Amino acid sequence: MTDGVTSIPFGRHEFETVLDAVSEGLFTVDCDFTITAFNRAAEHVTGFDRASVIGRRCYDVFRTPSCGQACPMAQALRHGDSARLGPLMIHDQGGNLCPVHVRARPLRDHAGNIVGGVQVIVRSPSITDAKEREVDVTLEPSPQLPLLHAIERRTIEEVLKRNGWNRSTASQELGISRTTLWRKMRKLGIQLRAGGGAT
Repeated sequence: MTDGVTSIPFGRHEFETVLDAVSEGLFTVDCDFTITAFNRAAEHVTGFDRASVIGRRCYDVFRTPSCGQACPMAQALRHGDSARLGPLMIHDQGGNLCPVHVRARPLRDHAGNIVGGVQVIVRSPSITDAKEREVDVTLEPSPQLPLLHAIERRTIEEVLKRNGWNRSTASQELGISRTTLWRKMRKLGIQLRAGGGAT
C-alpha cells in the first residue's frame, strides 16, 4: 500500500472548513512546492495571512536553513513517505525566527501518483513545556484511514467534544448539516458518546 492520500472525500469549501477546524497549523503544496491551502492555525503559528502565501513557494515564505534536500516536504515528495523535523527555525511574517516542529506526507491522485504534499507545523514548546509533554505532530493514518480522513476524523471529534457531543451545535460549527455530520461519523467510525444527541 502506498503512503499518502489517494482522494479527498469532500469539496473544496468543505475541505477548507475541515482544515480550519484542525488545531495544528497545516498547509498543502503541489509538486513545485507552491502553497495551495493554508489553515487558520498555520496563520496563527507563522503570522502569515493565507491570502499572502497561497500561490507562493513555501521556501520563499519560510526561508528556513533546511529548505532544499533536508526539507521534510521535499523528502516526502521525493521518497513518497512521511518525514518529520524539529525543532526547526522558520521566519515568521515579521521576519523573526520561530522554532517549530513539522511533519510532511505526500498527497496522491487516484492513480497513486504524487501530486503534492501536506505539512503539519506547530510551535516548539518551551523547555519547561517540553519536559511535561511531547509535541504531537504525528497525524498518523492507518491502512484503513488515510491521512486526510484521519485529519477529518480528529477534527470532527474535537468539535463534538467542545459541543458536549451535541450534533446540532457541532454541525453548525463545522458548517455542515446534521445529516452530513452523521454520515461522516458513520463513515469515519466515530461513536456518539453518552449524553450526545441530535438536539
